[in-house]
Amino acid sequence: MISRGTLIWSSLAVVAAVGVFLLKFEVQEKAGTLAAIEREIRETEEALTILEAEWAYRNRPDRLKRLVEKHLDLQPVNVEQMDDIDAVPVKFVVPDATSSKVAGESE
Repeated sequence: MISRGTLIWSSLAVVAAVGVFLLKFEVQEKAGTLAAIEREIRETEEALTILEAEWAYRNRPDRLKRLVEKHLDLQPVNVEQMDDIDAVPVKFVVPDATSSKVAGESE
């Protein structure tokens, strides 16, 4: 007959083996998830690199100058177009009479 100690130790060994198997399965699953995330990060970084290169290409000064000349009718500023800052009218904000709250005040 099997002794009580042998039965307990055998049961613990089986439980430990099942635990290790489940842990291994979980680790493999996490490794797969990590690989997918790393692949997504690499793809995003590659896309970002391409977008940065395109941004640099589209914002070249010679290209922008050509586009401005083609689509905008810009003229140099004349002296007659300039005035003192005092000539600019000040815009006053009239508070709404129905609102009793002060701007920035929370309830």
